Amino acid sequence: MNSVTAIARTDIADAIHSRTLWGATGLMTVLVAISWVGLSANLVEQADTPLLTAIDSFGLWVPLVAIVLGYEAVIGERESGRIRFHLGLPSTRRELIVGKYLSRVSVLVTALVVSTGVLVVLVFVRVDEIPLVPLLSAVILLALYGLAWIGMAVGVSSVVSSKTRAVAAVVGLYALFGPLWGQIVLPACTRFVQLLTGTTQSVDFARLTYADGPTWFLYVARLSPLEAFDAARYYIRDLLEIALMGGRTTAAHGPNLFGLAVLLCWAIVPVALGVWFFDRVDLE
Repeated sequence: MNSVTAIARTDIADAIHSRTLWGATGLMTVLVAISWVGLSANLVEQADTPLLTAIDSFGLWVPLVAIVLGYEAVIGERESGRIRFHLGLPSTRRELIVGKYLSRVSVLVTALVVSTGVLVVLVFVRVDEIPLVPLLSAVILLALYGLAWIGMAVGVSSVVSSKTRAVAAVVGLYALFGPLWGQIVLPACTRFVQLLTGTTQSVDFARLTYADGPTWFLYVARLSPLEAFDAARYYIRDLLEIALMGGRTTAAHGPNLFGLAVLLCWAIVPVALGVWFFDRVDLE
């Protein structure tokens, strides 16, 4: 654990000195502020969840910032030769990856905290109120979403043999879970379900929502971290309201809890696979 902490602290210090931390924070803040300017012009005054509506813009920007922060976490050390220095210290390959993961998470969380703070101020100026429960739910969801994408980026960085392949892999994941998910993956799943059930009913994905989608759709759609993030925005708020003030939610627990579990798995499983692979690879 001491080695993990030392690696994480060193990496965070490098991020500060190289201005990676400041760049990530500034970029996230600017992107979110720009998104809010466009959103606020059409925001309904009586909307009871303007903050959660605004948080939707993070769905696009968090993955991009996480990819930039995490894609070279391990492979960058291999290509620069610094990995021999790290492994020459009393630390293992597993500790190196975990330390890198924690440092990149710390940088991303810092960027999220600052940009969320700016967003809270912008929303408050617009609607004169920031309810506590939506704010807490936004913080929880953003933290889990950021962990998921950092986990994927660091996991990829642990198994590839060059930065070029790391970039190709993480960009491919972003494309798969983003634009290709609704255009290719879900239609392919629909066709598969139709073959299994013998049905021929067509599905219009452009109009399909979580409220009226078939049961399988509610689960398969949430395998994408972007979809899981979008679906969980109001569900986490509902859970907090139940825990703090009582009441009930009309949202289906099964698919929504599955979506939260998916985000947690994306935060852990790629890193675990990266550790398993990296322990067995020959370092040149």
